[in-house]
Amino acid sequence: MEPPWITRLLSPGLSARSRAQYLLVLEYAATWYRLRHFPHEFPLACEPARPLSSLEIQAFVEDQLPVVRDGRAVCAMSLGPYAALRRCGYFRGHACPSEATSRWRLRVLSTCQEQLHPGFYAGELEFREGIVRISAAWQHVNATLGDPQLAALSGDIVSQMRDACPESRDGILDRAMVTLLKVLTTSQVSRLRLGDLIVGQIQGEDVLEPAVDISIRRPANSFQRQYPCRRLLGSDAEAVTAWWVCRVQDVQEITAEPATPALPYLVREASGHGVAKASREWVLMRFHRLAIAAGVEVAGRPCRPSMIRSLGDCESPEYLRLVATANHLGLERVNSVYRILEGGSPRIGDAP
Repeated sequence: MEPPWITRLLSPGLSARSRAQYLLVLEYAATWYRLRHFPHEFPLACEPARPLSSLEIQAFVEDQLPVVRDGRAVCAMSLGPYAALRRCGYFRGHACPSEATSRWRLRVLSTCQEQLHPGFYAGELEFREGIVRISAAWQHVNATLGDPQLAALSGDIVSQMRDACPESRDGILDRAMVTLLKVLTTSQVSRLRLGDLIVGQIQGEDVLEPAVDISIRRPANSFQRQYPCRRLLGSDAEAVTAWWVCRVQDVQEITAEPATPALPYLVREASGHGVAKASREWVLMRFHRLAIAAGVEVAGRPCRPSMIRSLGDCESPEYLRLVATANHLGLERVNSVYRILEGGSPRIGDAP
């Protein structure tokens, strides 16, 4: 028999099979939450129910991520909650939930959370980001365990897409756009202003190296809040600088005035006396068209901008510093480092 709180969450129109599958996910999530956040009750099971917070969603995702230990994929969850879940009947025969299982659990929680507040979807971004993180983590695990077909890195993907761009003005724009998606969301790319970029050079080992510093005005996650300025070097910086030069020249030719920092970096067109600003949908459209032309896939699935950014974040020097900090503090999760840096403290169970 369904617990009353689950009955309240599920739509009456669900088939018996779907209800059974949703029931399993919600019972797992409620058990995990009680173990992870004892003595607090699972928010969706409360009366009245409340949505999961951003930090709670991120913690759930962190605990589902796979890591490689002793040559196999295991769950990143702390030993205490993990052992307790095994005693409750979970993870039988498996050291880690599969990618498909973790993605499905996030989709179910996302759907149930949406039922609480139709029209106001609290946590939508966090659930989407979580699904991407699960995919990216499995991508790295499979690559580490020796599947060469899954070992695509963000730099490889971006290089392949840039190579598919034509030698034209549109090609310059697309090369800059796809490069920026290594560090920014599609919305951030569409809102980027000229003043958010510092274009120049830095001293390399022997020669001056092109560099672009990007200021992130509206951080989308904990990683960006900790690192609101990201630096691109080498071919990445060259691609972004090339379109920056085009934009500055356009402004000077059209207005006979120097470009100002408030002007948009990406524009849909530049003609007459005005420009059409870029939008998130326009960035997505150009990205998908370019991905198809380049034949880019990640783990057999169509490549999405969020995949490139998630991979790019995990490969960045900034993320590696966070991992080193977590190891130094004896913490198993980078998310715990975020909490400390943002003025909190690691949750019970974060330390070994």
